[in-house]
Amino acid sequence: MGTENAALVQRLFAIFNQSDATPLSHVLATTFVSHEPDTLIHGVDGVAMLRQAFPDVQYTVEGDIITAEDKVVTRWSASGLHQGEVFTLAPTGKRITWTGITIWRIESGKIVETWVSRDTFGILQQLGAIASLEPSDP
Repeated sequence: MGTENAALVQRLFAIFNQSDATPLSHVLATTFVSHEPDTLIHGVDGVAMLRQAFPDVQYTVEGDIITAEDKVVTRWSASGLHQGEVFTLAPTGKRITWTGITIWRIESGKIVETWVSRDTFGILQQLGAIASLEPSDP
């Protein structure tokens, strides 16, 4: 079961990297819910809307994929060109990178729920929404 669940998550990353939201229904349950740091996303349509902000987003799984019973954990990085609204910010045209960790819950061969922790501060900083916390010169 662990190998099958890990393969399902890897398939989802491959779908994202193809910039094609159509086959998301092949890996996400109709009742899919993602617990994000700043929002709650429901269903395939909610996930597809995320791609509007970074249509060319590319994800890379960093390191191991960990499986336990009905859960899969991944540490990942992503990069994309900011072309749509995100966090109420208008598109900036900036290419940014960010990292995160996701716990995926699988049921009956589909992803039904996720919990995401990502570097929102880094995203906002790169988009110019918040200043750097680096110390200034005296």
